[in-house]
Amino acid sequence: VELGVVQWIAALRTVPNVVGTEISAASAAIRAVELNPVALNPGAGVVKTQDPPAGSRVMAGTPVRLEVTPPAPTK
Repeated sequence: VELGVVQWIAALRTVPNVVGTEISAASAAIRAVELNPVALNPGAGVVKTQDPPAGSRVMAGTPVRLEVTPPAPTK
């Protein structure tokens, strides 16, 4: 039983803080810790919110939902 607990703990990943980051860089940071980025409103822009929040410990492969703010229109 103890080995199962050790394996479970080893599979935990810490969710990085990607709020305020461009979606491409945010997605790369999330994938780097073996989590799955899911953009709720796909497209270019900056991450406005994330769930689960930064610092959470989750199983490898867990989806991290990202709300993206579209870039400001250029004039």
